[in-house]
Amino acid sequence: MRKGAVLPAYIIEPGLWQQADTSLRQWLFVKESLTELDAQLSMLGQGLWVAEDSIENCLSTLYDQFGGFQLYSHQEFGNQWTRQRNQRVQQWCQHRGIDWLQFQSHGVVRGLESRVNWRQLWHNYMSSPILPSPTKLEPLAATPLRAELWPSELGYDHTECPLRQRGGRKYGLDQLVSYLKHRGMEYDSQASVPLTSYHVSSRLSPYLNYGVLGHREVFRQVNRAQQHYKNNGQRRWANSMQCFIQQLQEHGHRTQQFDDESEMEQRSLHKSFDGLRENEFNEELFQAWAEARTGFPVIDAAMLALQRHGWINAQLRALLISFACYQLWLHWVEPALHLARWSTDYEPGLHYPLVQWEAGTTGLVPWQVLEPVAQSQALDPSGEFIRTELPMLAELKGDHLHAPWLMSAGEQFMAGCLLGEDYPRPVVDPEQATRLARQRMERWLSDFDDPAETARLQARLGCAERQQELKASSDIGVVRKSAT
Repeated sequence: MRKGAVLPAYIIEPGLWQQADTSLRQWLFVKESLTELDAQLSMLGQGLWVAEDSIENCLSTLYDQFGGFQLYSHQEFGNQWTRQRNQRVQQWCQHRGIDWLQFQSHGVVRGLESRVNWRQLWHNYMSSPILPSPTKLEPLAATPLRAELWPSELGYDHTECPLRQRGGRKYGLDQLVSYLKHRGMEYDSQASVPLTSYHVSSRLSPYLNYGVLGHREVFRQVNRAQQHYKNNGQRRWANSMQCFIQQLQEHGHRTQQFDDESEMEQRSLHKSFDGLRENEFNEELFQAWAEARTGFPVIDAAMLALQRHGWINAQLRALLISFACYQLWLHWVEPALHLARWSTDYEPGLHYPLVQWEAGTTGLVPWQVLEPVAQSQALDPSGEFIRTELPMLAELKGDHLHAPWLMSAGEQFMAGCLLGEDYPRPVVDPEQATRLARQRMERWLSDFDDPAETARLQARLGCAERQQELKASSDIGVVRKSAT
């Protein structure tokens, strides 16, 4: 049904881009996507209206020019700043009698009382009709701020990211097509391998997170591909497509958890873990971790890869958080912010549930201390990933590549890698730090575990139902922690 003229708008909010989870790499991706969108909309008759100010001020400008209107947006699952801003926008709309219609996204159901049958609700959303794109837009009198005048240096962090993905729907669709036709066959078996994951993973996460591609749009394409490969007896392809569909659902599940318990951005999901690490935060250890100077090759290589690419696979993200929270015993908030701003595909609704999972503060899954050397040997047995990111270790062989502190002085000299000069010594003793972390967790649970809080969260977040859904929907036995 025709509602009248439409003004596509994007507000560049200075307050948002000053938040500690933002970065220049994220803004440049957004800017490229907006530039492409503006060109497409202009061809339809009305370009993108862009302004740099608070949303309330921009809405007031439009209200003064056009009078009453309806405001449309998708539901947002952002950080605390955006939630507070949305409350102000809601108040602005109510004061002026403006209808604000927010459309469902990610398959998340706002105000959901029970998680029973959540999987079916998710499938119903993913299978619901997608409105066609307009073929023409009525031009309006609003004067847009042209793309060449858009700011170019926004974001809390400006660390360079030379290999980041480019924004724009064209690039997103190219990634989707290449994944479905060429790159995705080994997704179910090779996505955890550090270097291989750049090729076999879909790499759709930033396009999904910023709305450049729609979740339903991608779901339908992947589901269609899965059926095609299944019908043609291409089992490896079909398994990988099914695995990816599961990850889209897991994405929705985690975002639903975040929407239900949004305080997890700033405090432990399971309240009995508040105080676990907060009072022992070591700034020097944090800086060594953030600057890839821990002396643990797989940790430093993962951090450098994230810096250069703006993306690493789910297993490396999990390892970085686990190492920070256990071996370094850092409270998870600052490490979470660092990984957020270095991730081009950062999305709070997915990021914080996974961070707390690895930090062991959900109380819903058994906590696990990942041992960096064992993880390094399992994820990068050949050492190709470590050597790519840390060329000073190129001559190290076998166990020495994963644990260079095992080398004698003579072995260091022969390898051309002197610890403390060419590569850092480990900032903590690996065995002692792991043992101490386990002792601390066991002691804390013994003293402060709260079964009532566990029961509340299990009921609130549908944990039992979720385990049944995963068991019922999985025919390949693999469930990863990140959709893309």
